[in-house]
Amino acid sequence: MRPAPPPTVSRRPTGPKPLSRFAAVVATLAVLAALTVLALGPLGSVGVAPVTPPRPVTSAAGGAGVTNGTPVVLGPAFWGANLRPYYSLGTNQTSAFGAASLSYVRWPGGAVADRLNVTANRIYNDSGSSYTPPTSAAAFVRWCVSVGCQAIVGLPGEIDSPSTAAYDVAYFEHTLNFTPAYFEIGNEPAVWTHYGRSWSSWNSTQSLNATPTSYASLVHAYIAKVRAVDPTARFIGLPGLGTGAWGETTWIRAVVQANGANLSAVAIHVYPAGAATGTNGTLQAFYATLGSSSSLAQRVPADRAAIATACPTCAISLFASELGSGTAGGPYDAWMNGFAVVPYLSSEFVSAVALNLSNVDVFALQSAYGGSLLAPDGSSTVVATLYDEMLTKLDPVVVPTPLATARNGVSAVVTRALDGTRYAVLAANANLTATVTVSLRGLNVTPQAGATWSWSNASASPVLHAWVSTTVPSLTLAPESVELMVVNLSSALGEKTLSRLAGGLPPGLTFPSLSPATILGAVAPTSMTFPCWAVAERRARGGFGGLLGRV
Repeated sequence: MRPAPPPTVSRRPTGPKPLSRFAAVVATLAVLAALTVLALGPLGSVGVAPVTPPRPVTSAAGGAGVTNGTPVVLGPAFWGANLRPYYSLGTNQTSAFGAASLSYVRWPGGAVADRLNVTANRIYNDSGSSYTPPTSAAAFVRWCVSVGCQAIVGLPGEIDSPSTAAYDVAYFEHTLNFTPAYFEIGNEPAVWTHYGRSWSSWNSTQSLNATPTSYASLVHAYIAKVRAVDPTARFIGLPGLGTGAWGETTWIRAVVQANGANLSAVAIHVYPAGAATGTNGTLQAFYATLGSSSSLAQRVPADRAAIATACPTCAISLFASELGSGTAGGPYDAWMNGFAVVPYLSSEFVSAVALNLSNVDVFALQSAYGGSLLAPDGSSTVVATLYDEMLTKLDPVVVPTPLATARNGVSAVVTRALDGTRYAVLAANANLTATVTVSLRGLNVTPQAGATWSWSNASASPVLHAWVSTTVPSLTLAPESVELMVVNLSSALGEKTLSRLAGGLPPGLTFPSLSPATILGAVAPTSMTFPCWAVAERRARGGFGGLLGRV
């Protein structure tokens, strides 16, 4: 392998305004195959299941991952961030949004949705006092239009006033000439304390709560009023819950059963490290929450089952409209605000991609919470660097193939370009002591060039290593690190179909089940099963010969 200048590397597009840093490199012929993870230490059994990627299809909701065993295209709705009115919108915010290749914003983000009088631009506190934030709805709309964003707009739900919601929709669409992609009704109704009270009557002693049934009825009333203003308005039926995973499926079933096909999506809020109590939590314990009951891998299958049970014929997507490690305070606060959030968020994004979520909105574009792209003073954080230098290089087609290893803390996902000329591999190692090697072996492959970005706590930003080779180098993940590899091929893949494998694998490798449940469970941090890929040759060429048998 000889040194090379930095190769041309494309960034994923942002909806209608593609942002690309580099063009694709033309390479030679064929495809990549067989991703094997080897930890430096004893390993459990490893299973590889080759899947030949069919021609990609785009889901209506813009999701990614696996649908009945078929890869779908990662839509622009996937990449988003919460945008809060507490900060002015200027050059820093515009730069951060563009550099991260985001497409969606959730505004006004978080609990403010229930507290904001949109037309008066006043935010109400629990005590009933109010505050005028720097950014009004009109200022938000001007900014959103200027950057080409799509919006999820929250309507005030806690006050239980469908007429106010309808008035706000008319203000957005008729006065500001702006139609959001989705409307969301309130925020985290399980933790409301002023339910059914107007802002002017709020006080800090109130404890007026919603229930799954009362919130489902509220959503029904809001939809009816808003649709009188805009018959085509789309709704997210549940704006997170506020209690993590606890009670989530009960609320989902209630709101979906009452509103059914009137809903386009249901949203959850994901902060696996956010519910801990006590002081001085260890870094190891912080990373262990990736496998907790609050993680995506534990919640998404149950949430999807709740949607299907409540309305078997409905096409309702699942969003993560808030995602982070935690919010603020608690025993892990120091880790949430340091480098540790980089492997943590990377692991969460691997899960979100492989589990086919339609939208993921990091919290937030700018805030004091660890996990935001910008700090309160507008300076960039390590999360902004993660997006800019690594996540933006992921390709739109997610290639589903599970591979299992006994080494806890490792997760990875592989994507490819629409024309098949490029692959991008994102891998995260949340182990504190184990170095892990991710080995990509070329099978009838002659890649031309590529690049690897490696990021550990030892460096302020990812370190780039460019390579030119006819074989694909391995990824070596240091403890507590993230790596992104881009591999450039020479020509587009032909149309593929899932094929039956005959002939077997080399000794020691076995095939796991390729059922949808297996694939969707492929990123469960508890088992550390994660998606990788193995791509077969064109059927006309007859397969991989003796190594993998005929495909």
